[in-house]
Amino acid sequence: MARAGLLLSSCLATSCDALAPGPLPPRGEVLVVVDTDLPVPLVVSRLRIDVTTEDGATVASRDDVRPDPRDWPTSFSVYTDDEVTPRSLLVRLRAYPDARVVAGGEPDPAVTVDRTVTVPLRFGTRGRLRVTLRGACLGTPSCAEAGPDPAVEPTLDRPTSSELGTYERAPCDGVTTGDGKVCIPGGAFLFGDAFFRPTSAGVIAEIDARPERLVVVSRVLVDRDEVTVGRFRAAIARGFVVPRAVTANETDGSPDATLAGVCTWSGTPRGREDLPLTCVTWDTARAFCLHEGGDLPTEAQWEWIAVAAGRTQKTTYPWGDEPPTCDRAIYGRGVLDATCAPEGGGLGLPPGSTPNGDVTPLGVKNLAGSVEEHVRDSFAAFTDPCWANATRRDPICELPVPPECATDVDTLECRVQTKGIVKSTRGAAWIDSAVELRAVDRRGGNRLSRAENAPTGLRCVYPAP
Repeated sequence: MARAGLLLSSCLATSCDALAPGPLPPRGEVLVVVDTDLPVPLVVSRLRIDVTTEDGATVASRDDVRPDPRDWPTSFSVYTDDEVTPRSLLVRLRAYPDARVVAGGEPDPAVTVDRTVTVPLRFGTRGRLRVTLRGACLGTPSCAEAGPDPAVEPTLDRPTSSELGTYERAPCDGVTTGDGKVCIPGGAFLFGDAFFRPTSAGVIAEIDARPERLVVVSRVLVDRDEVTVGRFRAAIARGFVVPRAVTANETDGSPDATLAGVCTWSGTPRGREDLPLTCVTWDTARAFCLHEGGDLPTEAQWEWIAVAAGRTQKTTYPWGDEPPTCDRAIYGRGVLDATCAPEGGGLGLPPGSTPNGDVTPLGVKNLAGSVEEHVRDSFAAFTDPCWANATRRDPICELPVPPECATDVDTLECRVQTKGIVKSTRGAAWIDSAVELRAVDRRGGNRLSRAENAPTGLRCVYPAP
């Protein structure tokens, strides 16, 4: 009986001397070379291969771990030993991130590039077929099926070139940043976290980081540091009009841990000019960034900057995956958790010049601790239509202000937790505990409230030339 199959010895582009041990028989054979333009392992790290006949009978299946960029392009061979009848096999290729599976162990289609190609086989003829699994088709099977099958080339040479990581990549080469700004390259990553369970604000749907989705973040500039009291004061001196006054703390020295004393702003300089600005409403924070020529970052931008940009894979914290310590981030300096408070007191924010290890590989500081940070998005579940219908490139969820707030945003109705009024924040603050420093943790606060925003500050993003 004539057979068809998959040669199980898969070849890497740089390390395979033969498709199988010993000389190959004169079968009909096609070497299938699989590449991707997605970043590995940031977005994909596994390759599922299923080979069937045209009438649906299974020939072979395998699931390869491919977390090393040097593994791409990878290759395998399909063959027939039917000397009489030419035949074709269907090869289904699915690239996906590790452990993202659904019922039956199948790759989660929402984060998978899924493509099926027809491989023609004729006894005594050998060739190569190259397939690139493209980021534009991740999560969209109809996109993957739309293109024609690649042509079989009359060669078995394995190419060493790869398109790896080229999907929507926008490097910072030659970009001038200016004082206090960092250029963040554009790229693609998995926004959210399939395994994260919220801890900081109660288990409610809005703060869940699921479902994950592929997003593309454009190249931007970002403030290296959180906006300080001194910088805010300087903007006012240059003509910035504050839409909603910042709560002032006129007590000299660092803020204490009481609600009346955590605000860093003062009407005149009182020794806190290098501290992050706090007790600022969302409206004021955004107005400041717009005045400075930028805007508040979106949730997707903030998460990309914090744990993905400049890395080969997403990390738990801005500095990496190592757990937080008191010399690595500013946290545990509040009444409920004083883990990192110096003996004899020292609650609240430390002096602004205090060094710590809360720094990304690109040099952005204090994204895990110090103060929470305002972002542009409305606070909504990732399952909300606002997110589900968001664009892949630079997604944002902006819900309209409720009608009852259209004329007077200070009414009682507008001070409750209402969609369109509640805005997202990212990052943790000096009052928080170590468990709350994970970058995918999502929070929200009333855009008008100053009391809720006592541990909340801001930084801005700017268009990159």
